Amino acid sequence: MLRDLAKSTALYGAGQLLARAFTFALLPILARAFTPSEMGIVDLVQVVAACAAVTLALEVAQGVGLFWLEARSEEARRAYVSTALSFTLCVNIGFAVLAGLFSLPIGSWLFGPEGHSGVFAVGCWAIAAGSVSTLLLVLLRFQGRPMAYILVSIASAGTTGAATAIFVAGLGWGPMGFVWGLFCGNGVGSALSLIFARAALRPVFHMERWKEMLKFSLPLVPSSVAVVACLYLDRLLLREFRTMDELGVYAVAVRVASIAGLTFSGFQSSLTPLLVERYRNPDTAEQIARVFRWFMVLAVVVFLGLSIFAFEWVYLLATDRYLAAAPLVPLLVAGAVCSNLYLFAPGPLIARRTGLIAMINGGTAILNVGLNLYLIPRIGILGASIAAAATACANGIASFALSQVYYPVPHRWSRVVIVSASAGSLVAALHWGELGAFAGFWAVIAKAGIVLAGSGAAAFLLLGRNELRSAMRLLLRAKA
Repeated sequence: MLRDLAKSTALYGAGQLLARAFTFALLPILARAFTPSEMGIVDLVQVVAACAAVTLALEVAQGVGLFWLEARSEEARRAYVSTALSFTLCVNIGFAVLAGLFSLPIGSWLFGPEGHSGVFAVGCWAIAAGSVSTLLLVLLRFQGRPMAYILVSIASAGTTGAATAIFVAGLGWGPMGFVWGLFCGNGVGSALSLIFARAALRPVFHMERWKEMLKFSLPLVPSSVAVVACLYLDRLLLREFRTMDELGVYAVAVRVASIAGLTFSGFQSSLTPLLVERYRNPDTAEQIARVFRWFMVLAVVVFLGLSIFAFEWVYLLATDRYLAAAPLVPLLVAGAVCSNLYLFAPGPLIARRTGLIAMINGGTAILNVGLNLYLIPRIGILGASIAAAATACANGIASFALSQVYYPVPHRWSRVVIVSASAGSLVAALHWGELGAFAGFWAVIAKAGIVLAGSGAAAFLLLGRNELRSAMRLLLRAKA
């Protein structure tokens, strides 16, 4: 399993790195072309997209991969995929039509008195255009076709980046240019995914297959809504209680912190299909624990690198008018790390107790709502960042606790806790003492030294001398 996971993680990780590089390349363009208020509008469009993705098709995409693996014939596999695709297309096109009819009142409510109803309408069609690739990319993952997955992802992201740059920077279309760029990229991604997955598709709709997938996916809808609420409710509350300018600053901080998600994308794409396929093997639990240790080492490196150099990252990717985003980055990176912990807690998914996953996500969503309602009116974007980190951490802890009931994994919890607390305390001390804001050559050298020393100590404590030596031998052997 470890060899297959390493290969898949490297392939998916490299592909996602290239795909998301286009997204990150857009940030300097958007930050210089848009005011903070317009950055807030762009962020709210993405909130709508995230909500639509988990509610419109009732999460049937979550079940496509599992039913594909367990189907006993090619005909059954095609029936599952084709039915899911037909349903997804119908509900997304219907949503886009209705959104266009009511774009004026919704746009005024969402974006403020200026309305931007056209931005909302085009954004909803962009969401519909991307629904096909969202579903079929899941299929390509479970089919074990990383190259097809990567090509679709890169083509979609590259088209989005190029079109948005032309529409925003070249033609000066503002937020409307962003949603048209998103429409172009999603359309290209969906067209390519249809080409790669065409052998699994037929113009059919099987009611029984649809009901079977819904039985699995419906309990996940409240869970996914809760996850989206944890990720995006803060934007709506910032719009309600603060200003669009603050929302724009917060959006930049979120994008800088999302670099952490980029580094974990290989795990996200490859780990779940392997676990679903091989969880019955006697050594899988121990291998999960080993992979998790390496994940935590990577998480510490990313956390320290992004947090200690937060001011440099914000200045490089945005402009000095967004420097207020820098103190938020450590909290948001911590939240990004914790939001990926569920990958190593497969117990409820293996046991098909998806309702329990919904309970955990629902509970943390309630916590998120409470924290945001209390903190945002008082301390604004800092409160939103604290709420994001706290709820992601609570969700990760609860997911691990529940997973151990159904699929015990021998993790070294004491070391994980010590390393996590030490890394957090180090970053907090640097930011509290305002050392993170120091600039200049020697400041950068000192920060780099802290990152290297902290990362090395974390690797030694989490992995131990023997595992580090084994890794070095494998690396040297591969290099030779």
